[in-house]
Formats: sequence, structure tokens, C-alpha cells
Amino acid sequence: FPGSCRLCEEDVRKIFACVKEGRAPTDEIAFNIVKTTDKKLMLSPPSFEFRDGIYVLLRNVSDSNAAAVPSNLEHLVINEHDIGSTEFCKWSLSGPASKSKKKGSIQQRYSYPRGRPEYSNTKGGSMWTMIDVTGKDGLDIRVFHVYHS
Repeated sequence: FPGSCRLCEEDVRKIFACVKEGRAPTDEIAFNIVKTTDKKLMLSPPSFEFRDGIYVLLRNVSDSNAAAVPSNLEHLVINEHDIGSTEFCKWSLSGPASKSKKKGSIQQRYSYPRGRPEYSNTKGGSMWTMIDVTGKDGLDIRVFHVYHS
């Protein structure tokens, strides 16, 4: 997926479906998975200098050390050293692009890095979240698209 292109909601739905159903991504919508543990920096909002690309951010959802990843998607898991730079870079998230809070709807929030100017002045991103059954942002799985801006 070229770094200058932007994801659309249909693409994001396909990514969520891949992770939830354990299906491999298509070549057109390649992504990597980053999982957190209780001892690592939160990835949502992100705190690293990410390379351009699509990342599925998985939050630790149990007492185990890491978030669950479908076994046939394990080859897509990367650690923070593969993200780009582990240089601390807090990202800001804008208000939601959609006021829709229906279960299964997807919400996009634009993201802006607030780190070194050499990085922050050239990157932008979008954080996509699926709305859960309670009408709130589902924080366990998020899609983060980083691109040159």
C-alpha cells in the first residue's frame, strides 16, 4: 500500500476482519501487527516514530504478557525496533471524524506527531477504531496508518 495513499473505511473494515477472523491480508492492504504488554509504552495513542505504513495496534486484553494474535498472522507481528525509531514521539489525536457511535461503525481520528521537527514536520496519520457493543471506542484493536504529509 503506497505511503502517499490514504486508507478508506472499506479498506479499514477489511483489516479489522483479517485480524478478528484470522485471515491473511490482501497484497493491496498489507499491514504489520504491533502488540503491547503491560510493561511497554502504550501504542494508542502511539509514542514512537513510525515508518510510513499500516499498523494494527493490539492492546493486552488478558493477564498474559501480550495481546492475542491469530496464529496464522504471527508472521506479521513486529516489535518496536521494526516500527522505525524507538525515539519517543507522542502523537496527538484529533476529535472524531464521525459522530456515529453505532455498534460496528468505524471512527477515524487524524494523528499528528509531536516529536523532533525533522520527523514531525513530514508525517501524518490516521487512527481508526471500531465502535464496540457499548457504543465506545474499541481500544483493544486499532488501525494506525502513517504517511508522508
